[in-house]
Parts: sequence; structure tokens; C-alpha cells
Amino acid sequence: MGLLIASIFDNFETYNVPSVSMADTIVIGDKVICDESAYDDSDPQRGDLVVFFSPSDKTTKYIKRCVAIGGDVVQLAGKKLFVNGQEVLLPPTGLHRDPDVDPRRDDFGPYQVPAGSYFMLGDNRDDSYDSRYFGPVDRRLIIGKAVRVWFNFKLGRIGVPLK
Repeated sequence: MGLLIASIFDNFETYNVPSVSMADTIVIGDKVICDESAYDDSDPQRGDLVVFFSPSDKTTKYIKRCVAIGGDVVQLAGKKLFVNGQEVLLPPTGLHRDPDVDPRRDDFGPYQVPAGSYFMLGDNRDDSYDSRYFGPVDRRLIIGKAVRVWFNFKLGRIGVPLK
């Protein structure tokens, strides 16, 4: 029984969140559970919260939302996200606090995501270092899926499922 429990927990890792790039979905101080087996038999889907290694340095770990998969065409126009020509609404917990449009941040593409890669954006699109800057994320860099907040000193955050 102990071995079974240990093997179940071997599939999970926890991560501290040090930035506002996923606010208000994930906030500074959240300790997030990542299911590292989530993509053993499948691939990330649009909308998933994915933990991955940075394409830039291959050591820094990020949590971002997968907004597009290989073959999709991504475009941001005046802060609005379009995937394959269809507008994708910001998640209810996502942020756009800056009323100004920054062309590098808020206007992007159109860009076709290469096969075997994923386009990741932070939910706080006004303050996120993501695929707009470091490019698509290769499948080999993906660690797992962020599933739940397991701890935060703000007690109301404990146990919050991540969507």
C-alpha cells in the first residue's frame, strides 16, 4: 500500500509562483500542484495550464496557458486574441489593466505554430513573459499540467482548482 501511495505522489510536483504573469488565475504566493503524468498519453490542449521549461534557457520553469497547438494560426490585435480566425476570450480570472496598447505586447502575428509546438500566454497579458517573446514551446519541454493551489498564506486560496 505504501508503495502504491508513493508511486501516485511521484507523478506530482509543487511549484512556487513568484510573478504576476498568471494573475488572477494564479497569484504570487500560490504553491501549485503540477500533474507530471497528465501528458504521458496525451498532449496539451488549448486552455490547459501547462508547466514547461523555457525555450530560451531550458532550465527556468514557467506556468502559462496553452492558447494554440501546432498548425494553429495565432494573432493578437489590440489586446484581443484570435486563434484560427476565432476570438478567444480572456479567462474570467485573466487581466488587462493597462488601457494603452503596446504594439509588441498587444499586436502580434499572424503566426503559425509549428507542428509539435505550443503557443503559451500568461493570463495577465499586460505583464507576462511568454510565447510572444520566447516563441513556441516544443513538446519535449513540457513537464505537466498545473491542477490546483495546494497552499497560500491567504487561506481562501488553498485547494483552489486551476482552470
